[in-house]
Formats: sequence, C-alpha cells, structure tokens
Amino acid sequence: ADGAYLTVDQMLWRECGGAQDDPQGIGAFFQYGWVDEDVSEVTEHLGAGFSWTGMIPERDDDIAGLGASWVRLSDQAEFVESHETVIEWFYKIQLTPWLSFKPDVQYIVNPSGGGEVDDVLAGTIRVDMIF
Repeated sequence: ADGAYLTVDQMLWRECGGAQDDPQGIGAFFQYGWVDEDVSEVTEHLGAGFSWTGMIPERDDDIAGLGASWVRLSDQAEFVESHETVIEWFYKIQLTPWLSFKPDVQYIVNPSGGGEVDDVLAGTIRVDMIF
C-alpha cells in the first residue's frame, strides 16, 4: 500500500517580537495526505488554518483557532459525493496549568459523502485535565 503525508506548522507573528520561545502570537498550519484507495475510503486530505495564542489581553495561554479540512473520498466506496469539507472554529480556555476547557464549532459539507444527510453544524466541548 502506498501513502504519503506532509505537515507544515509555522509561527507567523510573535507578540514579543524576537523572543523565539514566546508562545504568544499567530501561527499557521498546512497538512496534505494521500493514500491508495485500496487501503482507505479517504484518499486525499488537505487541511489549513490559523491559531492565535494570547489573543485576549490577560489570557496569555488561551488559544483561538480557525481551520478548514477537505477530503477526497474513494471511488471504490459508494459515496454520493466525492468529497467532504469541514470548517472549524475553537477557543481553548486555559483555566489552570492542568485544566482547560475548549468549545468547538464545525460546519460540515457533505458529511460522510453526502447522500440523505444535509450539511451539518456541530458543536463540542472538550475538557482536558493533566494528571
């Protein structure tokens, strides 16, 4: 089976200018993946987005993010549509060094390859605890 992937993650702007270890600022990411359709029903993935750490003053560890993801679906499976697209927004609230709360909203076009399912707006809440 053949497949390949590429991930690029780059800080675009830092709040404290030249401080390379400063996590506050705006970053971007890009992802691409490909796999043989004999192996997976998802044959290509393309993702990109931005995140902003410390966007709100006095909330230096919070992270806001916006991203999009597109996948091509295998011709061998019986999908109505050949692709699925997701647009996602989240805001991670760092409550303590060991606890965060992250609401997330996603708009999904052609969920599971379309068919009888309309586009979907989904929301989640994630709680992370480090022990």
